[in-house]
Amino acid sequence: MFRELVPALKKLSVNDMLALKELGIKAQCRVMTFNDELDEKESLIEFNKQRVKNASQIYNESTTLRSIYSERARKRQADAGKIYGVGQKVVVNLPQPIVDSGKTRQKLVEATGVKETKLETILDIGELAETGKILIAKEKAEKERIEKERLAREKAKKEREEHEHLTRERYEKGKVFNLNNDKI
Repeated sequence: MFRELVPALKKLSVNDMLALKELGIKAQCRVMTFNDELDEKESLIEFNKQRVKNASQIYNESTTLRSIYSERARKRQADAGKIYGVGQKVVVNLPQPIVDSGKTRQKLVEATGVKETKLETILDIGELAETGKILIAKEKAEKERIEKERLAREKAKKEREEHEHLTRERYEKGKVFNLNNDKI
């Protein structure tokens, strides 16, 4: 019976948990409150940090975190605009640096625990795969390879024909020599 309840417990409120307790159902859980949905999503990813993940899971977490960081940056910028004015130069009372700001890519590296080069590769491939460009890129590369081979064959054929034509012309004019430099 506990196995059937576990998936349902993930979204239960405090009142629901108290109701389960009154029914005598024991469930091990941690009740947490979050400031907003962004905190909740980020916490879910943080709670699963210890898991070994494949590239697809790392990509999904990274894109989710990137959207969280972008949304927070928009909120910080909007708040700063309300406090300091939009587009106005602040000469006096310069704002203090915001601790949460920084390079998104570096934050993703720290959050996922993946090396930066590997993360960049995963993100690039994931973005290509999402848009379908990876298939288009493969088809384009294959077409380019075939076209290069065709052009190389045509060039070789043309050079061979030109060489044969020149040799024929020289022979007809009597300018073809054998190895002993005797006229043929």
